[in-house]
Amino acid sequence: MGQLSREGIFFQHPMNSLMLKGTSLAQYDPQELAIQYIQLAKGGEVPTDEQVDLVRERVISFCTKVHGNNTEALQRDVAGIDEIWPEMRERFKNSLSLTQMMLNYGADSRYFYEYLFLTGKGLCAVSLEAKDGYAIPVSAGNLKGGGFAFEKVPKDDWFILICVEEPSFVARRATDGVFQTILREADSIFEAGAGLLPAYRNYGYPLGEPKQRIVACDSDPRMLDFLSLVFEKPLGEYGIQYVIGDLLEVMARPEYYGQFKVVRMTGILSYFPDPAERRQIMLLAQKLLKPGGVILTDDWVIGMSLVRSSLTTLWPLDPEDSHPLTPAKSVEDAIAGMDKICRELKLPYIHIKDFCNGNSHCWTQEHATAKCVMYMVGDEVSVDKIDVISGATLPGVCSY
Repeated sequence: MGQLSREGIFFQHPMNSLMLKGTSLAQYDPQELAIQYIQLAKGGEVPTDEQVDLVRERVISFCTKVHGNNTEALQRDVAGIDEIWPEMRERFKNSLSLTQMMLNYGADSRYFYEYLFLTGKGLCAVSLEAKDGYAIPVSAGNLKGGGFAFEKVPKDDWFILICVEEPSFVARRATDGVFQTILREADSIFEAGAGLLPAYRNYGYPLGEPKQRIVACDSDPRMLDFLSLVFEKPLGEYGIQYVIGDLLEVMARPEYYGQFKVVRMTGILSYFPDPAERRQIMLLAQKLLKPGGVILTDDWVIGMSLVRSSLTTLWPLDPEDSHPLTPAKSVEDAIAGMDKICRELKLPYIHIKDFCNGNSHCWTQEHATAKCVMYMVGDEVSVDKIDVISGATLPGVCSY
């Protein structure tokens, strides 16, 4: 296995270490939580005005408790809450499920309300910082005033449970952690759908230390405003070139052909359910590889938590989006789709089924369900390069 696996790198992550049995963090059953709010969403009812307005009151009440005698800090929080309240109020009015979730849990947080605002604006990469335990507080409001920053979510804030236990967040941390050896040994990486580059800021990644070239691509120009919040130095000083543009257009640029030891596409393929489009993306990725290079990618698998997130509008779907998130119906369907593409391209691949973290010492394993399938694709794929989480489902190797 990968060099880092012997050191238990997965549980070195602060959020993952909080999942180990014996920690004091509260637990929830994500399956049960999902069913509760899915039923509310499917019922088609809407909340009363009193319920909606109570959300604002409850969030302010929690902030008052947090700040105590710090009147100035409380005023900043209230100003941020009220700045986006007209927009958020409309969102709550349209969803009894989301409103009830706020009243049951989310109002006991300085971060969840703002997190919902960010997801509503399509700033998914920004909101996903929560998977690593960081979030923007309610004082940021609509973000236009500047001066905001990511904060470490404290353990007495309800949102920490989402940060640690939300199944999709656990899987995201796994996709960042399981290929750390491969990423660190590569002299050149193409990172598709780069967002805020979390894989290179966690697990002790030695960013900037090795002579490594990273070309990162994202279609959202707003990412540039947030990168400075998570990196201490300009990206160029870390050897990172950040390109804003359409992913397929950037990947098709001839100057990138044959330039990268690793092409990483985390969370990309599930936005392209059409087999022909997926094949085209994999073909473009193949063209970017140096001899002996590998493609690292994954497929998301539908589950109760993803259904809940969609129905409660935690991740609002844009009706005009030509590539909405479309998870595979099952692990088997996901692997079958990748198998067909790799057969056509004559590429060996390794698949790793994600069942939570696979470790019996972790209490989340009691409710583990598959959330994604991770793949290493290329002529020289090797199980020995994977930092498999202790006890997790072992990779399956497929060669053609």
